[in-house]
Amino acid sequence: MPSNPGQERAMPDVERIAAELRAIIDHDASLGLKPPLHAEIRALLDELARQGEALKLAREALDAMVHAVCGESGFANAVRVNSGFAYPWPALDEAEALAIEVIMEKTDEKYR
Repeated sequence: MPSNPGQERAMPDVERIAAELRAIIDHDASLGLKPPLHAEIRALLDELARQGEALKLAREALDAMVHAVCGESGFANAVRVNSGFAYPWPALDEAEALAIEVIMEKTDEKYR
């Protein structure tokens, strides 16, 4: 979360940067050049790709959980519908909103 809540966080285009770095390394390799940092950069890019995949899986799991708990057939939604003004979980509303923000990061789609 940004230190200033009203300020948008600027995320670098990691995929573009990684592709450009790989292209540089591949180009240098095609010329027979193997600078010492290329192996370290490639290892960092591989780790970045692994973490990106892990983040994608975590978002999918979070999406499934939000839908199961807060979706149309979820327990929290049943409580919302049946409790009227006695709805007891404003913290759940905040957590749901934050989870949806995380799930939808880098997309223009609407959530379910």
